[in-house]
Amino acid sequence: MSIKDREVHEQLEQLFRLSQMKFGSAVRSRWFHDGDGCPGCGGKISIMKFKKKNALSLNAFIFRVHGVLIAYLLCGKCARYIFREAETNPNTQTELHNQIEKNLKSAYLRHLGH
Repeated sequence: MSIKDREVHEQLEQLFRLSQMKFGSAVRSRWFHDGDGCPGCGGKISIMKFKKKNALSLNAFIFRVHGVLIAYLLCGKCARYIFREAETNPNTQTELHNQIEKNLKSAYLRHLGH
């Protein structure tokens, strides 16, 4: 396991524990989407600069119907777009968020064999 993989795994575990503490039994499991490409645009996921440091954009949401915390990485382009939108419209879900969730819900259901 590479350093990057280990760090992502540790962050995912922390997100999962925090989600369980906050949402209780609504979060029963976790799944990390490690498919090829960004779930927002299909672009390559790579390290990006954030506050002058190398970073990956690790994100997650709860697929409530299945009680699963779905975690995923975004490409720099999609991550920067969401950061900019959050500055001008805080606490607002963008159309990109909706597309990402739709893509990841479909990927999760394929993962389950549905």
